[in-house]
Amino acid sequence: MKHKVSLIIFCSVLFYSLSSYSQINLLDAQFFHNRYLANPAMAGLDGGLKVNLGYRNQWSRIQGAPVDQNFTMDYRKEKVGLGLSVINAKAGEISHTKTYATYSYTLQLNEESSRLNFGINFGVQSVNFNTQNIIGNPNDRNIAQFNDRKAILDGDFGFGYSSERFTIDGAIYNMKNQISKDGSDLMLGTDFNLFYLGTGYSIPLADWKINTRLAYRGIKNFTDLVDIAAEVRTAGNKLGFSSIYHSNKSATFGLSYLHKDEWQLLSMYNTVQRPISNAANGTFEFALQLNVDKFLKKKK
Repeated sequence: MKHKVSLIIFCSVLFYSLSSYSQINLLDAQFFHNRYLANPAMAGLDGGLKVNLGYRNQWSRIQGAPVDQNFTMDYRKEKVGLGLSVINAKAGEISHTKTYATYSYTLQLNEESSRLNFGINFGVQSVNFNTQNIIGNPNDRNIAQFNDRKAILDGDFGFGYSSERFTIDGAIYNMKNQISKDGSDLMLGTDFNLFYLGTGYSIPLADWKINTRLAYRGIKNFTDLVDIAAEVRTAGNKLGFSSIYHSNKSATFGLSYLHKDEWQLLSMYNTVQRPISNAANGTFEFALQLNVDKFLKKKK
């Protein structure tokens, strides 16, 4: 029985390690919908209080395939922004949770529309094995030792510059994990995001608008990735149609709906990349954003 439980743990860890190939892909909502997901400097970017919920289901035809859930809340008053981010990634019976608090600061430049943003995430990461679905002894010593591993402190740093139409920003991820010799043990693999650089430009067209993004991501022990994204917003920003090309030879297509500046709903589909295209379907992602200040104001 001990060997059976150990085998279950080994298979789950192996699956999680293989799924890191997909986990290195940032949530697609970060391109236009919630930039705070990619960069702590974007916390409270637009002022007021915003709450975001997100869900991503990858390769749903495979049992135990990765599922991501995220919650963010960010707020800015004058120059100071605050945020809270909770991201849970589950693959098989292993769950990886990141909980971060964020502080950001905005420095207004000479022009009213130009500003610099700086931000830092600070929090904990933990990995746990779910014993509820084990066929065997859930009190096996191997499982206990696995779940007894301590959570680690970690953090990210971000910066950004924005004007009326142009933006450029970047972030350094998992700073402790990058310098720690045993940090990769917590991540259950050697592949994780190192840094992110992005730039964007908005093109107004009468009542419509085109938003563009170009991103470059560095990944430990993996080929760096490039993302080319564009979003078309209809009059009044009510509808948004987006497409993203990823250099891992996959593509993302999205549709968003904005209701009276109070809340926004986003749905996205990412085509599956090789070498698993014959065994799995693509990735579905959904996100909901609530502009709390405007929502409450409308209710008064």
